[in-house]
Amino acid sequence: MMFGRPLLLAGATLAVAAVAFVLTLIARRVALRAGFVDRPGGHKSHAAPMPYGGGCAIVAAAWGTLAVLMLAAAVIPDSWISARFGERLLPYVGGVRTRTPQMLWILLGGLVLHVVGLLDDRRPLGPWRKLAVIAGVAVLAATQGHVRLAELWGRDMSVVLTTLWFIVIINAFNFLDNMDGLSAGVAVLCLAFFAAFGLLAEQVLVPALAAVFCGAVLGFLVLNFPP
Repeated sequence: MMFGRPLLLAGATLAVAAVAFVLTLIARRVALRAGFVDRPGGHKSHAAPMPYGGGCAIVAAAWGTLAVLMLAAAVIPDSWISARFGERLLPYVGGVRTRTPQMLWILLGGLVLHVVGLLDDRRPLGPWRKLAVIAGVAVLAATQGHVRLAELWGRDMSVVLTTLWFIVIINAFNFLDNMDGLSAGVAVLCLAFFAAFGLLAEQVLVPALAAVFCGAVLGFLVLNFPP
């Protein structure tokens, strides 16, 4: 069916968004009770203390969804899936199985960045420490997760360019994170485009990952608009 895969990804996005929305409510309440808040001042646009920890909801929703998908793909046979849902899911299931090792490395790198971000919110780590972590995660993603820019000048140069790209993009989103909803809104738009272009290119991993992360950020974004 022409619209089968887009509708499937849209449904997955909304389901993950619902989970992220609930988790964001929980994270906000916990952060307020613990005093884990971002106080106004400097370049920040908010006038009242804002709770940290929204990233925990995004990570829990996205990582939890992907963990369930990888586990289900590993243990559920194709015959059971096709008998109940038809064959439209089989390309996604096969893609998840093939790419599970790659996805685990990518998720590990993302988890490291998340933990470092939480530590930096609690007590600033300094730009050079954060830069070293970002560069290390980028190298890990490029070499083990096989997330690399086009290898026009060989693998080593591709790893270098990918590392620089990671550093630029991550710092760009950090720069956008001085206004409620801005960074998350841009992320949702980018992820939606990644999912759409991945579908047009008949890829499996890219649109699936983009849909899951788009849903996770979208669920957080609903509660991240300026008060």
